[in-house]
Amino acid sequence: MALPASLPLEIQPLKASQSGDVSSAEERAVNDRFYLQSLVTEDRFYDQPAAFYYKDQVRFCFTATPEFAAHFILIKGLVEFHRSRHLQFTFDLNKKQFEADLAVTHVGALHQLLEVVYSEVLREIRFKAALKKAILFEERYRQACAEVYTFS
Repeated sequence: MALPASLPLEIQPLKASQSGDVSSAEERAVNDRFYLQSLVTEDRFYDQPAAFYYKDQVRFCFTATPEFAAHFILIKGLVEFHRSRHLQFTFDLNKKQFEADLAVTHVGALHQLLEVVYSEVLREIRFKAALKKAILFEERYRQACAEVYTFS
């Protein structure tokens, strides 16, 4: 899954008012819907994120879906490996949750990071499945060779 060089228009961050933060309730509502929609896709490893805004900062809380909960350590490692310096995360291994604290202007970078992590998690799951098949095949092969070459 290749990422585009620039994010599509529908997931670009909206411009805040000239003072640097969202001033009107209407503008804030548009931003809330926009940012949450930019993080919600059909293909994801987390449930609907919760967002908490304060001035020009936002905190997103993500919970791993049941299908990906067993891979939470892998997700944590990939997030930490691929994250930019503008994104800070805290992880709760027991609840299978992580939170991101960032400036509103970096939501596009968060979205891009989550896309990369999702594709890498899927690649790793496919690799593990193929590796298990190869190991089982080799075990059966060794058993068959042992039966053939065993002298009674």
